[in-house]
Amino acid sequence: MDSPTYRIINIYAQTDKSAESVIVGSRAGLEALSKALELALENGESSCRVAPNDMDTYEIRVLLNNEPIDSPFWSKMKLPYSELDDCCNETVSPKEFLDFGIRNSEDLIRKESLMKKNREISDKIGFYYYVGEKDTNQTDTREQNP
Repeated sequence: MDSPTYRIINIYAQTDKSAESVIVGSRAGLEALSKALELALENGESSCRVAPNDMDTYEIRVLLNNEPIDSPFWSKMKLPYSELDDCCNETVSPKEFLDFGIRNSEDLIRKESLMKKNREISDKIGFYYYVGEKDTNQTDTREQNP
């Protein structure tokens, strides 16, 4: 397998504030990412399909937002390293922004209540999913070998 012919990209996220992120890729992978970045600059958003070195493909989605840092869009955006300590329930992941079609503060304000309802339903479903524990007091009705 000649890696220059495959779009290989490994992205290692920040582990904490001020920590570095690292992107390692084959030439083809880095060129695909570069093209996706160029297209996002031209069109507002873009994506490219790549794979890490285990060849399980995934999509990198790129979104352009040039609003001021104190805009609702950036104020509500979850920080990259907040996944480690999910204490910021008031923030929204970039995936949710993309899934709900949020590209700017106006979109966010218009769809915020829908997102909140969706999150409440997801939390409720998650609760019921994990409540069903196995009853350890049940007796085994199978015949036992003497």
